[in-house]
Amino acid sequence: MTSNLADLVETGTRTVRIRRLSYCIPAYGALSTNKLDPYALEASDRLDEFAAAASIHGILSPKPGRPLVVLGYNILSFDEEIVRTTFFRNLLDPYATSAKGVRRFDLLPAARLAHALDPESFRAGRDDAGTPSFRLEKIAPANGIGLNAHEALEDARATLALARRLRTAVPAAWETCLRASDRYEAERVFEAALARDEPIWVLAGGNSPVLEPVLPVAKVGRLLVHLKTSQLAESMRVGPWALDLDDWRESPLVRCRTNRMPIVLSAAAAAVLCEMHPDTFRIHPEDVPEPDRGWAEFRRVLASRVADADPWSQPADPSAEERIYDGFVDWSEKDRMREFRRLETWEERAAAFGRFRDPRIREFAARAIVEHGGMTHAGIVAAAGELAADEIADLAGVAFERPFTGDDSRWMTLAKGRLEGEGDLRYRNWLEAVATPETATPPPIVPVEADRRGQFGWSF
Repeated sequence: MTSNLADLVETGTRTVRIRRLSYCIPAYGALSTNKLDPYALEASDRLDEFAAAASIHGILSPKPGRPLVVLGYNILSFDEEIVRTTFFRNLLDPYATSAKGVRRFDLLPAARLAHALDPESFRAGRDDAGTPSFRLEKIAPANGIGLNAHEALEDARATLALARRLRTAVPAAWETCLRASDRYEAERVFEAALARDEPIWVLAGGNSPVLEPVLPVAKVGRLLVHLKTSQLAESMRVGPWALDLDDWRESPLVRCRTNRMPIVLSAAAAAVLCEMHPDTFRIHPEDVPEPDRGWAEFRRVLASRVADADPWSQPADPSAEERIYDGFVDWSEKDRMREFRRLETWEERAAAFGRFRDPRIREFAARAIVEHGGMTHAGIVAAAGELAADEIADLAGVAFERPFTGDDSRWMTLAKGRLEGEGDLRYRNWLEAVATPETATPPPIVPVEADRRGQFGWSF
């Protein structure tokens, strides 16, 4: 859906429905939540992912002279990662929404800040246990906005209505978050405060949001690490080596990522908000204690520990999708990706397969040829040669094996589906149809459950 940021009024809509990839099994819970029939995912009126990704990429890519704001709800930790991975898997620039001229505005932190500043004017939702909830289907009704949850267009309209409500109810939160949507804002505030040993304020607390005064500690890539001033004295008493970096939830440290639109305020900006919403601040910005003389050495040691800590762990055998952040695709490979997509036939694309150098892109190209090309093995051999055809089959097979792995896999499998959807006959019947070679994946490659050990064969 498109809108003008000035008035937040809907100006157009576009719905793109995508056909299921044959190596992806939708979770029973996800289908139930979104009220989707698994058979509908195979409908002929849906676009295949290769074509759909290009359509969405065109919408979300900035146009010369037309700045773009991508606004959504919880997009930076969920939708954005799905969209980015989809682009990458389909040989498109995965960073279109991070390009120059694009701002990403996530309404979830904006909603939390608005509630923290003025809980009466902008209300949190409530879950079944009565605790605060910022899920879209909870917070929209709490603020007088109707919602048919988990329908994409309805979610988009509710998000736009919620943005209008937030901007009117708590304008200071809207303006603060508009600045935060600049991907360099948090880093600028952090580094300026770090240079001057000044406190800053970050929005923390999850579903019980608070503006927390903190001291900058270290920047590691896109990770900003701070120490709560309320726990400064105790932290310095026990020393930097005693702080637990494994359990951040119980730690006096606060961390945020610059690419997730963190709300990070300078002391001056916090003072302005404090004048407008004094009840929000448990301590006035001017009354935050300054660190004593031992702070510089404490921070130096703690910063070295943070730099050595692994902020996330990657699986031992990451998939090509999970290797998206292993390094940028070089310019020559990007040219080959664009040329691959410009070719008119899958025979031409099969012939171009051998030009790719990045192993991730090479695997994605192989999958696309198998999934969308509709070619026989002989056709791939004729187009690309026997060695290339064998490599295409091997690389594509890495993904096509996924449905047939066990119920302890990281992704959804037939085994998991049989357990989760045990009581739903329609879902079970659909799973068995997927597991049957004659009705499942189209040629040239068909996964076959060879025996009870879950071994595979690939038939052409």
